[in-house]
Amino acid sequence: MTFSLSSRSALLAALIASIPSLAVSTTFADSSFSHKDWEVVCDNTLTCRAAGYSSEEQYSGEEKDIPGVSLLLTRHAGQNTPITAEVTLAEVYRAIPKGTTLTLMVNGADKGQLTPTRDNLWQLNEKQIPVVLQALKGSGKVAFHHNGVVSELSGAGAYAVLLKMDEKQGRIGTTDAITKKGNKSSALPAVPAPVIHAAVTKQAPSRNLTDAEQSFIRKELLKTLNDDCDKLQPQEGQEAEPIELISLTDNLSLLSTLCWRAAYNEGYAYWVIDNAMQTQPQLVTTDGTDYGKGKITSVHKGRGLADCMSDDTWTWDGKTFQQSSVSTTGSCRMIQLGGTWDLPSWTTTVVEAGK
Repeated sequence: MTFSLSSRSALLAALIASIPSLAVSTTFADSSFSHKDWEVVCDNTLTCRAAGYSSEEQYSGEEKDIPGVSLLLTRHAGQNTPITAEVTLAEVYRAIPKGTTLTLMVNGADKGQLTPTRDNLWQLNEKQIPVVLQALKGSGKVAFHHNGVVSELSGAGAYAVLLKMDEKQGRIGTTDAITKKGNKSSALPAVPAPVIHAAVTKQAPSRNLTDAEQSFIRKELLKTLNDDCDKLQPQEGQEAEPIELISLTDNLSLLSTLCWRAAYNEGYAYWVIDNAMQTQPQLVTTDGTDYGKGKITSVHKGRGLADCMSDDTWTWDGKTFQQSSVSTTGSCRMIQLGGTWDLPSWTTTVVEAGK
């Protein structure tokens, strides 16, 4: 699995498709779009985040002395909402010195220093952002001077991505569009994030099912699956993976077992079932990686180097696990190990138990 720009749409479409029916009714299709060195992801509240990168050809290989760069543009839905812009430098091969000063260069002209917000993260001000957007919409050159070198941001694909961002937020033909401006003054309003009321889970030790229990329940678990859980059906001579039972309430439990394993990722399947294991188990996911305190998480690398990741969460509400977040860290561009940005396509407001 990789998160290359050519596969981003398919990846995020698959992530959206995995959201339970409760969530699908309030989301929208085609939440992501990518073109050349740019991508945009819009979440279910209609907040859009567009990320651009240095060209892969210019900043690739361990021998490069000049780090690549990535720019993140964020805009919430609604009329005349501001755009924020953040910049980070690649530091997979070498660390960026603390206290580094970053200066914006547009078409070779000095447009002022950026404001540092933490190590290797800077913010553009309200005067710099329009200058950058104007350059990206045309053939202008955007770069950042630091430590005696210049890191260039690619403009390839930027206009198409910014146009899609405007389209998703209903800004085409409006006065505050980034791309195709017009006389209209309306835009789509923000959509409230769904609220999930997290429930307290029962505190009890987990246990592995007995051989007899496992033999019985495996048939029921298989009924909930397609052919995407090969570890639940071991080949001849292979030992069956244990199935763990975790208490949720006085009446319900969570079952978990290794579902699949690939080169650098693995996924666990999770089901909700009654304590007596007499009802049909309800599948939550086959891609889980951890469970704790009422939350199932799924964190996977986009490739072995882990410079791009996906991250999903499901939250227990007392009856079922609701999808509470879906996000990736952007394209695999060797900017940061662990991923460059947080680009959610599904977000919720989780109210913790007792609040």
